[in-house]
Amino acid sequence: MALLDELVGAIPPERKLTLNAGGRRWAIVLAGGEGARLSAFTAQQYGVQRPKQYCTFWGGQTMLQWTLDRIGALVKQDHTKIIIGNGHERMFAESVADPTAAEVIVQPTNNGTLPGILLPLSHILAEDPEATVLLAPSDHFILPAHNFVERSRRAIELAERYPDKLVLLGAVPDSPVPDYGWVQPGDAVRSPGDWSAQPVSAFIEKPGQAVADTLYRRGWLWNTMIVAGKAKLMWNAAFECAEDVLHRFNSYRQTIASVRNGHAPDEHARLALQHLYSDLGTADFSRDLLQRVPERCAVLPLSDVYWCDCGHPERLAKILEEFGEPADARDHEAALRATFEDSRTPAMTST
Repeated sequence: MALLDELVGAIPPERKLTLNAGGRRWAIVLAGGEGARLSAFTAQQYGVQRPKQYCTFWGGQTMLQWTLDRIGALVKQDHTKIIIGNGHERMFAESVADPTAAEVIVQPTNNGTLPGILLPLSHILAEDPEATVLLAPSDHFILPAHNFVERSRRAIELAERYPDKLVLLGAVPDSPVPDYGWVQPGDAVRSPGDWSAQPVSAFIEKPGQAVADTLYRRGWLWNTMIVAGKAKLMWNAAFECAEDVLHRFNSYRQTIASVRNGHAPDEHARLALQHLYSDLGTADFSRDLLQRVPERCAVLPLSDVYWCDCGHPERLAKILEEFGEPADARDHEAALRATFEDSRTPAMTST
C-alpha cells in the first residue's frame, strides 16, 4: 500500500488536454455490460444467463462478432480496444473468431458506461495522444452493414475535420420509445456531395412515454451512443462534466504512459488500476456527459440504417421474428456477410 500511495501521490494533477491535429483512427468496443434486462430471455435461450453481446441470435455469430466485423471495415484490429467485464474472459473467447486480434481490457467492476469508456481511452491516449476514436456498443442490431459503415466513416471524417465536435450517429425513430436516449438536431450543416451533419440542441435520456410521444412528433432522433471524436475532446468533456471521476483516470493514464515509455515497471499499472477502482463511483456517458455538453456535439442521422439496441425482450423478439434464423440459415448468413463484405474497402481502413 505504501508503494501505491507513493505512486499516486507522485503524479501531478492535470487539467484539460490541448487539442492538436493528426493522430490515427482507433475504436473502443463496449462489451462490459452484464445483460440484466435480458437475463431471463437469455437463460431461456441458453440455459444460463449470458450477456447478450455474447449470444448468437442470427446469422451464425454473436452480436459482439458482428460489431467487430463492422468496426473492422473502419479501424485496424490492432487499433481496437475491447472493454469487457470481470469474469467475462471465457465468454469473450467463445464469442469471437480471433480472441487475440484486438487488445482486451478487463474492467474490475462495472461502474457504468463513462468509466467503461475512460478506461480504454486512457490506454489510447497513452499510446496516441492525437487519436480519433469511434465508440461502439457491442450489443446493437444494425442493418445493412454497408450503409452503417459508410455513415460511421463519414462521422470519423467529420470528427477529424472538426476536432472540437463529438459526432454522434442518430437513429431515425419509427416509434416513441420511452427508454431510449433522444437527440434534438438543429439546422443542418451541409458540405457539397456529403451527408449533412446537424448541431445538437439538446439530449434527453429515457424521458418517459408522454415526453417520448412529443419528441417523436417533433422529429428528434434516437441516441445510439455510437460516437466519433478526438480522444482528447472526450477526455476534456469528461473533465467538465465529471471532474472527480476524470481526475482518478488521469492518474491512471499517466501511469500507463510511464509504463509504456519504460519509465515505470509493469507492476505500477496493476497497482494504479487497483487504486482507480477501489472506490470509484458510477457514471453514465450519455446522461452524465453528452446530455451536459450538447454544444460540443453534432449528429449524423442514420436515415437508411435499421438500428435497435435490443435492450428489452420485446424488442429482441421482434428482431428475431423478422431477421432471426430461418430454415435456410446458411443463405441468411451468407446474405448478411455479403452485405458486410461489400463495405470492406481500402479507403475505409485507418492509417
